[in-house]
Amino acid sequence: MNQLTNENTISADYIDSDDPIAIDQGIRDTIRGVHLYILTMGIGLARIKAENLFKKLNFRNMSAYIDSIC
Repeated sequence: MNQLTNENTISADYIDSDDPIAIDQGIRDTIRGVHLYILTMGIGLARIKAENLFKKLNFRNMSAYIDSIC
């Protein structure tokens, strides 16, 4: 997967707008951004599990790693 760029950041500038269309678009863009971040986080977690990378992070198993980030 390609590295995420600054284009994929979520901006909250729309909340100060007086334009309801701009606010609506900002909300929709934020939802899309959140979905993308959830997807990339899931891919990262899958790699940590599949490649046993949790061991390099000094965790005994994936459950211990998940507990630490929760």
